[in-house]
Amino acid sequence: MKHGVLICTFLAFVFYSSLIPSLPELLGVKELGATFYGTIQSISNFMAMLAATWVGALSDRYGKRSAIVGCFGMGCIGTALLGSRSMHWALPVLGLTLRRIDSSSSRGVIKAYVVGQHPGVGEKALQEQQAASGRMMMMMGLGFSAGSSLGGWLSGYGTPTVAAIALVGGATATGIAALVLEEVGKPGEQAQGREQHPPRHEGFKWYTERGVVALLLVRLLMGMAFFFITSTFDLYCR
Repeated sequence: MKHGVLICTFLAFVFYSSLIPSLPELLGVKELGATFYGTIQSISNFMAMLAATWVGALSDRYGKRSAIVGCFGMGCIGTALLGSRSMHWALPVLGLTLRRIDSSSSRGVIKAYVVGQHPGVGEKALQEQQAASGRMMMMMGLGFSAGSSLGGWLSGYGTPTVAAIALVGGATATGIAALVLEEVGKPGEQAQGREQHPPRHEGFKWYTERGVVALLLVRLLMGMAFFFITSTFDLYCR
């Protein structure tokens, strides 16, 4: 099923973003404070950034289909932990981290999977890959939009209900991915190809170029501003 990845992506991001309106309650902001909430947001995003490179390497070695299913499954575990604040305050923190790893890593792996569905070189292959990537990004955007609205509506029924529905939806997306997705390419080929590349430290030389440093700095400031606004907005709405 060639378009199965789009269906899985839409469902996964719908139920991922449905948790966003309820995050302050799920993490216990009233009991632990706004400073705790902001700190946990920062730590979880940082951990997701570190994990994304490892997930990408694992997808090259064991296959992108397996990586997608694994990321979605990790998101389900994270959702279950987010709904377990009554047991211990640290469990939702771990759950949020797993959810962020799922979100950031699965986006890259899904994009690589979609591009891998249209192999080849040349202008025609490039156009097909760009069109497929565009459809994938559209489904992610629609999922985020629909999920945020769904989560806002469900929040009136209590955070346990939101977490339970998000868990069921995430498990459904994981099951569909495991059943309908087919592997693209041959797992292990890209991992073996990297062994012929220059040493890793040489690959980071481009970070020292002035234009790249400026671009990364701008990207860092934009990211800080974005997450500052979103985290503050969540608390302000409460």
